[in-house]
Amino acid sequence: MKKIYYSILLFSSVAAKCPSNDTTTTALDSNKNKEASSNTLLNNAQSEQNDIGCTKLHHAAQKGCRSEVIKLLNAPGIQVNARDTDGSTPLHYAVRFADTQVVNLFVNAPGIEVNARDTDGSTPLHYAASFGDVEVLKILLKVPGIQLNVKNINGDTPLTLPIFHNHVEALNLLLGTRGIDINSKNNDGETALDVAKKFGYASCVTLLEKALKRQK
Repeated sequence: MKKIYYSILLFSSVAAKCPSNDTTTTALDSNKNKEASSNTLLNNAQSEQNDIGCTKLHHAAQKGCRSEVIKLLNAPGIQVNARDTDGSTPLHYAVRFADTQVVNLFVNAPGIEVNARDTDGSTPLHYAASFGDVEVLKILLKVPGIQLNVKNINGDTPLTLPIFHNHVEALNLLLGTRGIDINSKNNDGETALDVAKKFGYASCVTLLEKALKRQK
């Protein structure tokens, strides 16, 4: 069965998705006149996509350009949940590539779909968990309506993903979140504890065993 190891494979091709020489990125990078650049960015911001579906908002999120993200989020008709050919929204990009301030901009944007799933069934929370990004996780976990136990195509919930790369702090944060399902099983029939034992990550095993004891 196909198994995705997130910190290695997920978004491994995203840099290639938004090449620096395409016309959309050029609008962000090469126009030195700020006013002209702003006008270019806002012009048709809601619809312009390259051949793999990246919009200007995807690019701005990837680059961590806070000022451009703000301009685009305020552009009339902007599609905050536009998807590239892999089903990734600008929020997916922001979680992977940007800082907490950019992620904050997105989660507070009107109409944002914080639980949007890409073609692998992964939400932004899956990505933040898989990369062990504690600060981004804290932001996402505070968003009303965040879905904690969504499964991707491998049946993994966000809780399992930090374990793949021994992200102990991220795992601990998720375990302390009300509503997290510690006993969820992936497509291989494994719980988070099973995965931790399989990889031999003692700290993760200890955290999970303590959490399970608290449930009893």
